[in-house]
Amino acid sequence: MPETVALSESKVDREADDETRYDFAVDVDSQSAHAKTVRLVGRDKRVLELGCASGHMTQVLRDRGCRVVAIELDPVMANRARPHCERLIVGDLDRLDLSEALGDDRFDVIVAADVLAHLKDPWAVLRSLKRFLRPGGYAVVSLPNVAHGSVRLALLEGQFPYKELGLLESTHLRFFTLRSLTRLFEESDFAITHLERQELMIDRSEVTFNKDNVPPELFESLASDPESRTYQYLVEAHPLPEEGKDWIKPHLRDLAGREQEAREALAACERKAERTAAEMRQALSEVRDRHAEIVKQLDAMTLRERELRVELVDAHDQLLRHDDELMGHIRELTAQRNQLAARFERLRRSLPGKTYRGLKKILNMARG
Repeated sequence: MPETVALSESKVDREADDETRYDFAVDVDSQSAHAKTVRLVGRDKRVLELGCASGHMTQVLRDRGCRVVAIELDPVMANRARPHCERLIVGDLDRLDLSEALGDDRFDVIVAADVLAHLKDPWAVLRSLKRFLRPGGYAVVSLPNVAHGSVRLALLEGQFPYKELGLLESTHLRFFTLRSLTRLFEESDFAITHLERQELMIDRSEVTFNKDNVPPELFESLASDPESRTYQYLVEAHPLPEEGKDWIKPHLRDLAGREQEAREALAACERKAERTAAEMRQALSEVRDRHAEIVKQLDAMTLRERELRVELVDAHDQLLRHDDELMGHIRELTAQRNQLAARFERLRRSLPGKTYRGLKKILNMARG
């Protein structure tokens, strides 16, 4: 049997700080690749987990009623994962004799989350795992996509920047695209029954490139391509029966080819839709600019209207004041006229007035 190492607490404390890059929590309700992996596994299953690291996903599987047997290369991380496992095996999957390690043990699900890319011969490992699946059992595998747009653009700059984590992790020995991933499972006698894409926009990847050097039409073409946006592939695969697998494989290839053609047609439709959307956005932008100009003109007209209303109110107030002044003058003149009329009437009735009228009458008669 392979060695199952139990490290002392002091050794774990000394080395754990250097082994935390795969140590992170799994929110099973999120849309992360690990959360989707957990959901594909399901509940109350007997699980073989390859490369369990420090047990971040193992613990979640256990909490969902699964019984987990795990295999881990690193003894420090294995010791941290041990409390969550029914059994933990420390060993190198490229060298491990699985028949000796697992014996007659059988599993509902085999999980390899971001593990196969680290192996020298993932084909041999997958083929050797088939016998450990119960009837109806399946494998859940996630693999990074080396054809992600960020890697393509970095290669155009002559760069292949290895990183501590991610698409170009420095410990990766194998790199996969959708087609090579499909061949991996076919050549290992598995049929992919479910495939999901974990997408990440190409300018948000840890693989960097100089966007200023990328022609806009190339960037837009890559950004609209689902394969270019795919950061990881998440696969559920069932083992092919020994009898009939040679008949099944070409049919699977045919279906895969048709699916690829459909995806390419869909990608072309998406690119066309994106171009149409861009044209519509441009037209909408022009309409918005025109609308803004009209609003600006309306605002100016509204302001002028307010100014005219103020001027009109002022003119009306002035007119009312002038009207009041005129009425005052009229009242004064009327009063003066009345005073003069009264004086004239008094004068007419007085003796001088009567004398004046008599003389005027005599003069008129003399002239006549």
